[in-house]
Amino acid sequence: MRKLILLLAGIACCATVPLSAQTFEVWDSETNKISIVEVDPNLKELKGFIPEQSRYQAEIVPAQVIGGEDWYQVDGSQSPYNRTVFLNLGGGLCSGALVGPYAVLTAAHCVIKNVDNPDDSKRTIRNPSQITAYAGGDKHHITAKGSKIIVSPRAKQLYWGENRNEFSHVDYAMIILDQPLGERVGYYGFKQTSFQRGTSISLMGFPGRKAHDNPWFSPGKVRSVNNGVILHTADLLPGNSGGPTFLANDLNNVVAIVSFERRDGAVNGSCNTAGGLLGSFVNKYRFETPRLTGQRPPITDGNGQRPPITDGSGSLIDIIRGQLSNPRGRGENPQQPRAQRPQKPNRGGFQLPKTNRSQRNILSRILGRMKRS
Repeated sequence: MRKLILLLAGIACCATVPLSAQTFEVWDSETNKISIVEVDPNLKELKGFIPEQSRYQAEIVPAQVIGGEDWYQVDGSQSPYNRTVFLNLGGGLCSGALVGPYAVLTAAHCVIKNVDNPDDSKRTIRNPSQITAYAGGDKHHITAKGSKIIVSPRAKQLYWGENRNEFSHVDYAMIILDQPLGERVGYYGFKQTSFQRGTSISLMGFPGRKAHDNPWFSPGKVRSVNNGVILHTADLLPGNSGGPTFLANDLNNVVAIVSFERRDGAVNGSCNTAGGLLGSFVNKYRFETPRLTGQRPPITDGNGQRPPITDGSGSLIDIIRGQLSNPRGRGENPQQPRAQRPQKPNRGGFQLPKTNRSQRNILSRILGRMKRS
């Protein structure tokens, strides 16, 4: 009788939480809460976003070959390289990839202080406000500060010095910025990929002993794949960590991120696909926004496209339209008695000043150009 009861209880449990469902945990530095994210087994590709002025692709120009290392420096002001981010951690350097308007995908060990300390109490998550992101390198002055960090709670529990292979399975994190760099320079898509030995890949990032003014590009081939960890022959150095990995013929879609350097015969390094979790992680948090008063929402939707300009979100075009329809800028109907007129509205946290006729003409021309773009 007891065996029957246990069996029935097991059936009830499995009906509520399917055994085939794969989940993973993430921790949000802003809310200090752990969330459960379910893996989407059908996820194949996430579309990126390229601003209209960046639709052409820049050329890859060989920079130098030093000591057998193949490095190519690229122009970080041009697409798609401006979507690779140099991260000044306020005590360390890493790389990252813009995968959303505010979201930078990077390695977990980049956002953990004292990751090499065996004392669990010494390993802490970095203060996101001390992290500065430079789109395309620190030469171009397109920057934003970190607002919050989203990372696997298990990453903090592992000692990097002894558990490097185990750590690499959870070596992913998202830094949410306080400014939408992805709206300005665009952001990468993500492609779920099955790697085979010999697959040609490319790494991009900011090696520590090289200049950080523009990204560095390194080609290589996959040697082996084990539970989401890719061993390859591409060159990398400290500072490359968290940088994007691409298939050689597609520099618009991230397929993995750089985890750690390992020199083992012909194998130079490790990249992480998190055993298929990485795409679901990116999909869940790539449109996360900083929770700041008056912060407007992203100008791109889930398909990498701009939403309608009449979405009423308090965007600049809505404010201009309101100014043209109400030259006095009071947000009121002059036909209503003053006592019934609504209060001056808060349009996205700011308003244009009162306008005269010449200013209205200028605003009309701006509005016409925005409609045509």
